[in-house]
Amino acid sequence: MSSNVDSAREIAVGEARAQDVMDTVVLEGQVVKRSAVRPKVDVAVWCCQRCRRPQRPIQQGLGPLRKPAVSRCCDRKTANYYLDKEESDWVDWMKVRLQEPPEALSDGAAESVDLYLTRDLARKDIESGQRVRVTATFQPVSDRGQTVFKKAYVVDDLEPLDDDMVSSGDVDEALLGDLRRAADPVPALARAALPHHEGDEHLKEALVLQLVGGRDVDGENGKEYRGTMHIATIGDPGTGKSNFGDAIQRLSRRGAKASGNDGTSAAGLTAAITKDGFTDGTATITAGAVPKASGGALFVDELDSAGSSEQHALLEAMEDGQITIEKYGQQATLRADTAVFAAANPDDGHFHEDEPAIAQSSLYSPLLTRFDLIFCPRERTEEAEIDAVGGHVLDSWDAAAKQASGVDVDDSLLEDVEADVDEATLRAYLSEAQEYDPVFGDDAVKDALRLWYVETKLRLVEQEREVGRELPVTPRSLHDIVRLASASARARHSDTIEMRDAERATRLKTRMFRECGLDPGDEVIVEVDEDGQAVVSDESPTGAVLEAVADLKYEGEGYGANRGAVVESVAEETGTETADVEQLVEDMVATGTLDVVSEGRVTA
Repeated sequence: MSSNVDSAREIAVGEARAQDVMDTVVLEGQVVKRSAVRPKVDVAVWCCQRCRRPQRPIQQGLGPLRKPAVSRCCDRKTANYYLDKEESDWVDWMKVRLQEPPEALSDGAAESVDLYLTRDLARKDIESGQRVRVTATFQPVSDRGQTVFKKAYVVDDLEPLDDDMVSSGDVDEALLGDLRRAADPVPALARAALPHHEGDEHLKEALVLQLVGGRDVDGENGKEYRGTMHIATIGDPGTGKSNFGDAIQRLSRRGAKASGNDGTSAAGLTAAITKDGFTDGTATITAGAVPKASGGALFVDELDSAGSSEQHALLEAMEDGQITIEKYGQQATLRADTAVFAAANPDDGHFHEDEPAIAQSSLYSPLLTRFDLIFCPRERTEEAEIDAVGGHVLDSWDAAAKQASGVDVDDSLLEDVEADVDEATLRAYLSEAQEYDPVFGDDAVKDALRLWYVETKLRLVEQEREVGRELPVTPRSLHDIVRLASASARARHSDTIEMRDAERATRLKTRMFRECGLDPGDEVIVEVDEDGQAVVSDESPTGAVLEAVADLKYEGEGYGANRGAVVESVAEETGTETADVEQLVEDMVATGTLDVVSEGRVTA
């Protein structure tokens, strides 16, 4: 046995062979199952049943209890013994199953080994789904007395792995510097994320923001604002939804994939407490796909094929970044800070043109509201689009085949099918972006986002009166916008959320509503007027209402702007009919944008 831990050989999970038995090795992997902490006898003191005299202490291993071969007191080989619990030495014990991380799998077959932790190590806060690095002694355990042993390790040291984004290849430092200095590198990053997918630039842009993520903020009184983003694509077959899911899985620091049509259970997505042979029928906590990808991203394909229980199971994880389970008297809370990218099909396989896209999905409605962005890609029907996709597919194959055969490829062809940013440099840049903690640098940016929210909600509320509620606009939508704007600032390597970030966030969110079949209006965009003030549009009277309330709330008797005076002021300033302004003020009161402080008086 090697006693020099510092020189221990580093191996992959499952790599140890016969020559490694009783050697100390180092391995990294993901915890997929763990037992509760239990007492283990480390040094057993046995007493003879006949004369009650203690025998020599016996060091215990991982298998069955070891008893004396011969009694010291009466020299009997057939003596019976009982364990003196008070004189024996006890330690805390935990069993952990370690598996190759999802991104390391090549053929889908995951190698796993069992770890045995004792003393202080058994009391460590180890979660299912956590990535760890362990130094351990390879001590195989006999399986029911058979000559073939199970792989097992007695752990000497364990440390959690950090969340650095997986890197592969050489980073182009000059290109990385250019990206850092660029005013807005997001378009270049978006092209690099999916160089072989033609079109859908908005989805590529959204994918970059999801990879970076918004800023996590811990507020007062335990209020937490998550930065993790979720995206759903509900679209026609053949529109490349899986391309985007595969990209987020490949580029994320911790990528994993689950599918709704392969029998994945709710426990398979989140976590389970079970009784099985792992620890002789005692309760065991097993991580599902979401906690396994914590700190990274999970691609859930065919989400529409998953049952209601599976969709329900995603709710807590997506909203709170954790999973709480309780069974057999055991309770566990697992970290699930996982960005979810989901792909689904319309109910009938393809969209119908005569109804809103979002109405053609049977996905659980509360689950839909947990997605920051929902896009509904449709089959290409325009000749120019079809031709562009076909040409890109043929050129990509041509370039790849020539490179594989060692044939020179024209620079013009490479420019058409390859990104300006290689994947290693892209990963390095995205990893750096996650270190930024942006804040609003100007109240004008907050005003812009507030006005966008008010105007969008009012317009969609008006539509709901006519067509019914399909996708409600709630304060959660405003949280989505803040996450998107924060991620945009991070993607620019900036600690300040600027107007360009507000524009990107509201543009993507507005496009989402439009693709889902809701029309917030062409002019519902964030911009800055000639005086440097944030507005939603030059034509919208919403901003004028808020401005009039601010100007008039201290005039007259009592606090708050006179409602009639506000209507009169806005109608005169914007040229809007008085009845329309009255209806607008009524809608703003109904949606909580304006507060009624007394009869006939409002504040914003």
